[in-house]
Amino acid sequence: MARTLNLEDSAEAVFEDYYQRGWTDGLPVIPPTRDRVAAMLATVKRGPDEIVAVLPPKKGHATLEKLAVNAVMAGCHPSYFPVVIAAVEALADPKFEIGAMNVTTSCTSPMLIINGPVRQQLDINDGWGLLGPGWRANATIGRAISLIMLNIAGRIPGQVSKAVIGFPGRYGMCIGEREEASAWEPLHVERGFDAGESTVTVTSPCGVHPMECTDDTAEDLLASLSGALHVPLLINVFPWWGVGEMAVVMSPDHIRILAEAGYSKKDVQQYFYDHTQDIPREFFSERVLEYITKDDEYSRLEGTTVGRRSLVDAGLVKPGQRQVTEKGVALAARPDQFIIVCGGGDGRIHSVFLPTYGDSFAVTKRIEL
Repeated sequence: MARTLNLEDSAEAVFEDYYQRGWTDGLPVIPPTRDRVAAMLATVKRGPDEIVAVLPPKKGHATLEKLAVNAVMAGCHPSYFPVVIAAVEALADPKFEIGAMNVTTSCTSPMLIINGPVRQQLDINDGWGLLGPGWRANATIGRAISLIMLNIAGRIPGQVSKAVIGFPGRYGMCIGEREEASAWEPLHVERGFDAGESTVTVTSPCGVHPMECTDDTAEDLLASLSGALHVPLLINVFPWWGVGEMAVVMSPDHIRILAEAGYSKKDVQQYFYDHTQDIPREFFSERVLEYITKDDEYSRLEGTTVGRRSLVDAGLVKPGQRQVTEKGVALAARPDQFIIVCGGGDGRIHSVFLPTYGDSFAVTKRIEL
């Protein structure tokens, strides 16, 4: 007779059992013993059965206890747990469209951007290699969200998640903003929070596209950066133009060059907008051009519910505003669709563009420590 597996058994036995049950991302997990889950829950003054969110498509009830179990499995230190909770609250906001992200055929995943004092308190990387390995907080907080999407939201590859190619970001994406190295206000202040507050902002990247620009003057640098925005453009213009928000993680040196020349963050957002309004029409098939020039309520792909008229009604697009003109195709409907944050080391030439998934809006939540 097969015996019942105990969490106190070897980590190898637990991993093998959980993998066979489909509860892991393919990497080893920490066994979620009662003591480990209790230590996670002890960091918040809320009951273990409290429902933080209902996560689609499975509509799983994300109780604090379930979140704690997944955070333990991901390798989180208990002190990270409030960040995980705030991130789940942000993901559950209807504006973020986590349900669509979890079932889409596209390649996308949530990315967390951490602001405020919590970065130092938890040693969250915002500098060298911030999108890579090496920091427990970044790796395990991001991974906890991925496991929560699998085990509570139901993002089962192939069965529920229909991502054709997939995205390595689904193992987890979590970065800090390097606020101290930036001449511009940090993201959470821009979004209405105090500088001394700690927040998490969730975004929906569909890839990480290098913007390697060696220019010494602000004018040349802006031209190179905006030129790089033209390359990975398709997911933003079709079929969800006018709604998504795109992230640009800009290196401290790029920000310094621009700030010293008198450019504010809003100036740069406006420049990106102005210089991505005439992408050549020949970059697009006639089928795509046909869809994005329709003017009815359902001007997107068949079966979608976002159309130009509904965008106008929501105040997202101005009446008469068009994505396709005689000059070309526009990447964004508004300058504020470019989310700019400071991050990375002092390598000077490197920034990255992270185009968004569909009609997903970034959401920011306060972290209750």
